Amino acid sequence: MNTVKKINFLFLFSVILSVAGSVFVSLLATKSLKIGIITNIIVSQGFILVPGLLFVLLNNGKENGIKFGKLKITTVLMMIIYTELCMPLATAANVFSQLFTKNEVVGMSGEILDMPFWLMALTIGVFGPVCEEFVFRGIIFQGLRSATGRIIASVVLSAVFFGLMHLNLNQFCYALVLGLIFAITDETLGGLWPSIIMHTIINLQNVAMLYLSKWALKLAGQSDIKSAYDATLSNNIILFMSGFFFVMAVITVALAILLLMGMCQNEGRMEYLKNIFRKNDAREKVLTVSGIIGITICLFVIFALGPVTNLISKYL
Repeated sequence: MNTVKKINFLFLFSVILSVAGSVFVSLLATKSLKIGIITNIIVSQGFILVPGLLFVLLNNGKENGIKFGKLKITTVLMMIIYTELCMPLATAANVFSQLFTKNEVVGMSGEILDMPFWLMALTIGVFGPVCEEFVFRGIIFQGLRSATGRIIASVVLSAVFFGLMHLNLNQFCYALVLGLIFAITDETLGGLWPSIIMHTIINLQNVAMLYLSKWALKLAGQSDIKSAYDATLSNNIILFMSGFFFVMAVITVALAILLLMGMCQNEGRMEYLKNIFRKNDAREKVLTVSGIIGITICLFVIFALGPVTNLISKYL
């Protein structure tokens, strides 16, 4: 089995584990046995990390080893600004998706806020990003890119896998956007550290904002904090917000591209940025049957599992 087939099978195996785990958790819930959010996060990340570690171990680190690379401290500082400039585009995708589905993170806000900030910062802000970047940008993107030489195809497929692995439409939309940004940034700067740093900044920022908003609501005299988070926005407000963030993203993404060029210049890697968009004659496929099956399962879970379950329940 060649590297591309192995990577696609890795995605399929992780999807099967994640879906099976979600079904198991749902069955426990029907028996009034609820798993805490910390356990839930660790287990769900384990379904991604463990197959990835097995992949590396079974290949003895010989096939397309993960490159972490090195970054100058000045590049890291620029990356903080770069991350913030990329956020409006992801936020626009997040808000727009709420025309069709609920905000998954807000739905978990009650459970998150019941836990100490430092614990959620470690699990969501650090543990999650490290696990996901190790697999999706480390093994999957770098592996596909090294095996086929097809940079754009590898960027896109690794981002699609990353988005679908969240198994819901809301997180798929903005995870797809971030997955594209993360992979392009890793490619241009030559390693896995950029996406780990960016992903960590984003998650830590989101966790901090959640706790800060809880504090602000308390100061405003809002006693029922959960209801404030669960409040449903009208479609008109969602359209206005998504439009606002898309317009903002046009400006911030342009600035982000300039800053990415500056970081590449700082690291002496301008040629790598230019290589991304050069025509590549390579024709080797990045997607195989295993990957297609994995994508199909994810799409079924996202779009059809709820309606099918409701239909079956009517006849039971």
